[in-house]
Amino acid sequence: MLKGDFVFDKRLRPVAGIVLILLSVDYIVFLVLNRFYPSFTQGIASSRPILVGEGMVMIVFGCLAVYLRLHKEVLETQARLEEKSRDLEVEKEHRLGVERELRQTLNGIEHRIEERILLSTVIEQTEDNVMITDSRRTILYINPAFERSCGYTCDELKGKPLRCLRSDQHDAAFFKTMKQILDRGEVWMGIIINRGKGGVDFEIEGNISPIRDPSGAITHWVAVGRNMSRFRKLEMELQRAQKMDALGTLAGGIAHDFNNILAAVMGLIEMECLDAEAGSRTSQRMKKALSACSRARDLVKQILTFSSQGEQRRKPLRIGPVAEDALRMLRATLPTTISIHQDFEAAEASILGDSTQIHQILVNLCTNAAHAMRRSGGILGIGLKIVDIDETRVFEHPELQPGSYLRLTVSDTGDGMDRATRERIFEPFFTTKGPGEGSGIGLSVVHGIVKSHGGKIVVRSELGKGSTFELFFPRIEGIEEHPTRQPELSPAGNERILLVDDEEIVVAVTSEILGTLGYEVVSVPRSSDALELFRSQSDRFHLVITDQTMPGMTGMELAAELLRVRPDISIILCTGFSDEKVRETAATIGVRRIMSKPFALHELATTVREILDQRLPQFN
Repeated sequence: MLKGDFVFDKRLRPVAGIVLILLSVDYIVFLVLNRFYPSFTQGIASSRPILVGEGMVMIVFGCLAVYLRLHKEVLETQARLEEKSRDLEVEKEHRLGVERELRQTLNGIEHRIEERILLSTVIEQTEDNVMITDSRRTILYINPAFERSCGYTCDELKGKPLRCLRSDQHDAAFFKTMKQILDRGEVWMGIIINRGKGGVDFEIEGNISPIRDPSGAITHWVAVGRNMSRFRKLEMELQRAQKMDALGTLAGGIAHDFNNILAAVMGLIEMECLDAEAGSRTSQRMKKALSACSRARDLVKQILTFSSQGEQRRKPLRIGPVAEDALRMLRATLPTTISIHQDFEAAEASILGDSTQIHQILVNLCTNAAHAMRRSGGILGIGLKIVDIDETRVFEHPELQPGSYLRLTVSDTGDGMDRATRERIFEPFFTTKGPGEGSGIGLSVVHGIVKSHGGKIVVRSELGKGSTFELFFPRIEGIEEHPTRQPELSPAGNERILLVDDEEIVVAVTSEILGTLGYEVVSVPRSSDALELFRSQSDRFHLVITDQTMPGMTGMELAAELLRVRPDISIILCTGFSDEKVRETAATIGVRRIMSKPFALHELATTVREILDQRLPQFN
């Protein structure tokens, strides 16, 4: 019963103890009976009856055998369950591994989907133009940037051949070379001018690349490029600015000499007008000649203005009143077939500007508009409106800073302009007018004035649909200062004046004019001689009039030396052109006034009289 695999369980210790106790009790009982009742023990020994103790032992051992058998079955069952549990753990680990692999696979798929969505979003939102075609170069997709460049939607171009965007800006050899490169499966790179919706060309700089499948076969083509039209526009504006700078340099070089000539001619003509009989043919001719000189003077001022070398004195200015004055003057010159429509929504708005220059802008633009409607008439529109340029609209007007602007609009219903003309209208001396109808400088002057005011010009025009000029000026809070009127009569005097100029004809004419007005004039052609004379006779003169540009010593340097000799001497500086820096320097050293050549007789007489009548130094 005890053979075989036997595992002693600690829980059997109490049972084993009881068995030993029972055996011990049985043996003690047997010894006691054998001692006192030998015959009884002998009978027991011969018959071997089962004693109570032995019976109990048998029962216990029977129970023990049953327990051990059951315990063995329990252990075997437990072992099987543990093995099954280990199998379940292995299966569980396997399933967890599969789950982890599935999760990683799903994460990878989600990541790739996110990458595809990001790539799609980038293509949709990038400013680069993207086009995808099939292997036969049939358009399958264009992104929104390409839609904005060409004017077509993706649905409109989808399914059409790539050649539908060809323009006439390239010859056959250009497209033949491109086709050869693409047929070899290579990448084409370069600049191409495509034709968009409505016949509008747009320039793209980019590349066309093949897309291949795993076997290396070309399945699609992708074209990526940037619209260069905006950059070309900025490049043209830079070239235009460089042309104006060059012309400005030339203008600054010749302005002094040219204005000296004009000053002499105008002075002589005005003297002849004084001597000529009123209403005579000679008087009328002199007045016409003087008018021609005035136009020549204005032309020089226009050139100096857009070259930024002209004198610019700005102050708070309301454009509304200036526009009203310009329209009053224009109404008398326009034919009856042209009607004027004005919309001054912001008539009281102010800018920091020069009223003369703004007037000049209006006259130039309105005159051009009238010329465009000279055949069949039309409507000349002038408008003033406040517009706000915020961060979103700066992209449309990159030259402007965000802020509030006063927009001046001049429009016409005339002939309009084609693209080639629009691109050149601000070039100096470019004109579409016939001989004798215009110099081609007007719009260049307008462009220069607007730029110098920190503004911008936008031109919209199509052939047969008229033109619209929009001028943006930075708006300020302020009111224009009204200038004082000049007296009608030329004031005279009897003071002694020292006149310094290296141009003999200018000295002669100016001396005669001042002498006619009653002044005593001492003229000196060299600045060094004038300084020496003044040092020896400083108390003799009431006023000094000196030219700025002279050999050896400039008028500014002469003025500084004269003021060292006599600080209270009044000095007028005459110049062919001046800028703010010249004015600031003159004011610093004590010059009373700057006069721009050529000046009229009345202007010279008034200025001289004003300076002589001033007891305290004053500069304006």
